[in-house]
Amino acid sequence: SAWAQHNAREHPRAVDEARALAGTIARSSALATATRCHQRAQALREAGRTAESDVEYACAARGYRAYLEHHEDDLDAYEVGFDLGEALFWSRQYPEAARAFAAVRDSAVDDELEAAAARRVVEAYRRAIEEQGIAIRDAAPPAGELPEVPALVAEMARAREVYLARIDAAHDVENVRDAYGFNQAVLLDQYGYVEHARARFEALLAAPGCGEIPAAAYQALR
Repeated sequence: SAWAQHNAREHPRAVDEARALAGTIARSSALATATRCHQRAQALREAGRTAESDVEYACAARGYRAYLEHHEDDLDAYEVGFDLGEALFWSRQYPEAARAFAAVRDSAVDDELEAAAARRVVEAYRRAIEEQGIAIRDAAPPAGELPEVPALVAEMARAREVYLARIDAAHDVENVRDAYGFNQAVLLDQYGYVEHARARFEALLAAPGCGEIPAAAYQALR
């Protein structure tokens, strides 16, 4: 600004402080706008007004992305990344949502949202598969054959593996670990990786306290 140019030499500290304040105000304003859009979107979705909620979710996603693009090192960026995933997820932009949640899951900044983000990566890919009508095999192929795994199915499988590797029972608040383990074994079997599948089923059968999972694993081994 003209004021900054005029005072840059004589009052450099004042100029720096003014610029910092302006940046803080701009960040707060952008985030507040995105948050308002997100809140309106949620209310509209709950009221069944999907088309209108999509517009508001798009507004929220734009705001979150703009914020992260310019302020990825801010303290709020971690939670904003999760909010971006939510806005994309509930507006049915599932692959984009999965990538946004994966960034939060893999962040080195914090791990408070790691379990929730890891769960949502899997669910976003599952819904993308469903929405796009991608067929998943329902039986094992002939011995020796390894059918091609559709790309989104492979992404979902990788996301489940990450969940199983990183999220222990204490943080598995939605109790999906056992189901993920079983589903991974089934998927391996359906795409011809029989020995890997069998090892997974045997591990599930040997694991205590898995409810119906051991019985299902036993049937799969028969």
